[in-house]
Amino acid sequence: MTHACEAFDSSIPRTNSLASSPCCSFEYRTLGREARRPEARRRADSAPVLALSVLVAAMALVALARHRADAAGPAPPPAKVLPVVESPGAVALREGRPMDVNAASAADLELLPRIGPALARRILEARPFATVDDLVRVRGIGPRTLERLRPLVRVSAADPRDP
Repeated sequence: MTHACEAFDSSIPRTNSLASSPCCSFEYRTLGREARRPEARRRADSAPVLALSVLVAAMALVALARHRADAAGPAPPPAKVLPVVESPGAVALREGRPMDVNAASAADLELLPRIGPALARRILEARPFATVDDLVRVRGIGPRTLERLRPLVRVSAADPRDP
């Protein structure tokens, strides 16, 4: 039987009994029965490594969370709740009715899909409209956008406030 110690020191005499080997006898007598089996020894040796790995991973996650919290800066103050002012255009859209383009404000027009502040301003400048199809006169509204807006808008008589 070959011992592990023979690979390092050939001066140790070779014996058939593990207990009589001068290099292994102390370890063999002091360890329990499970330690004699190599798989049990491997499991016992890997437990501290596993615990240390879990601890290092947890510390890394905590450090990452702190870093992200610091990078985000302080929490923003709570948003101010502004009173909701119901405009005729918003009420019409909420109730499922089309919005009057000639009477709508810029804020009302921005409620429509694909209409931002710049396009709402151009619509206001191009008023009054005689028909919904006249919206194509506005730069930024093409046939596709007009088809999306058609069920949501209507045109009434020109607003007397407009020149």
